[in-house]
Amino acid sequence: MSQPRLVQFRLTFQVLTPLHIGSGIRYHRDYDFRDEGGKAVRLVDVDRALELLPDQLIPRIADGRIAAALDPRTLEQATRAILPVYGTRAVGQDLLAFIRDGMGRAYLPGSTLKGAFRSALLDAFVQRNRDTVRGLVRAGEGSREQAARGVERRAFDVNIEHTVEGRDFPNRDVNRWLRLADAFPVGELKMVASEVQVRSVSSRGRQAIPVWVEAVSPGAQFVTTLAMAPAAWSPWKELDDDRKVLFGSNLLGVLQTWGAALREIELAHWRRLDPGVASNFEGKVPAGQTVFPVGFGTGWVAKTIGRHLRDDRDLMRQLLYRYRLSRSKSPDPANFPVGHRVVDGPGGWLPMGWVMVSGAEPVR
Repeated sequence: MSQPRLVQFRLTFQVLTPLHIGSGIRYHRDYDFRDEGGKAVRLVDVDRALELLPDQLIPRIADGRIAAALDPRTLEQATRAILPVYGTRAVGQDLLAFIRDGMGRAYLPGSTLKGAFRSALLDAFVQRNRDTVRGLVRAGEGSREQAARGVERRAFDVNIEHTVEGRDFPNRDVNRWLRLADAFPVGELKMVASEVQVRSVSSRGRQAIPVWVEAVSPGAQFVTTLAMAPAAWSPWKELDDDRKVLFGSNLLGVLQTWGAALREIELAHWRRLDPGVASNFEGKVPAGQTVFPVGFGTGWVAKTIGRHLRDDRDLMRQLLYRYRLSRSKSPDPANFPVGHRVVDGPGGWLPMGWVMVSGAEPVR
């Protein structure tokens, strides 16, 4: 008997605000890159530079500052990329590298995109089951990483009554039905070196040390394939009708609703703190489209169910102390989190990592 085919879509994502997904690699000033007068960063292929240098010169670079030691001709030959700089000060000592595949291509990992879809689905479930979820949150135990385990099981277990505690859930998680391939760029990407700041609403007025990142500039497009298991998939049959609709036929609608809520939260925050950022963000991230944040800098609200809890002051106060979510000795539940990241890029300061689904076509 033949297996039912997956339902597949070709999705196109357009980058709306500078986007960074880290590889875990740090480029170091004068070792891996050179600052070109504050206007650009020149990334150096260190292995290529060592190939080009005469053997007798290599021992002289005892401190490892290869990028700084190259003469103009060798530097030109060993240049990997030149990134325009966006920031209010000199580029820092470190630049966080964007993730790349084995061929050196920047891409959006499928796991990152699937994480956003999972957050949207969990958010939709919580919206429909607010009282139940708040009870689960209040009863939560264990570490910070395990805090939402009960909520996730209630949302994603295909049939929680038939699951053995602590053993079966990974195999019965409804998100197994959703697969997203790594997304690769359409055409040549424009990468930039951007300054990232944390803007705080704390009365102390202290700002965190800025971070410099290699980012994808707005306007870039990435394409991926979304595959969903068909209705004939065996675990799918165990789902209740409400979740079949929520997690199935209305998937992109759920994503749009979640992103729209996050957009309004972001706008409301910056209208209070910095109207210039709010105006810039509103102009770059259109209403009525399927938009959402991914990657570095997206923040606590986008990665948790926190937006559904913040209006319950007692519950939030309990969570802040139980999981030590704030460094303040007396955190304000209505004003958490106090810090929000913004990135400098073409057009000024913006919240990071917002993308838009600009195309969704069935794959035959």
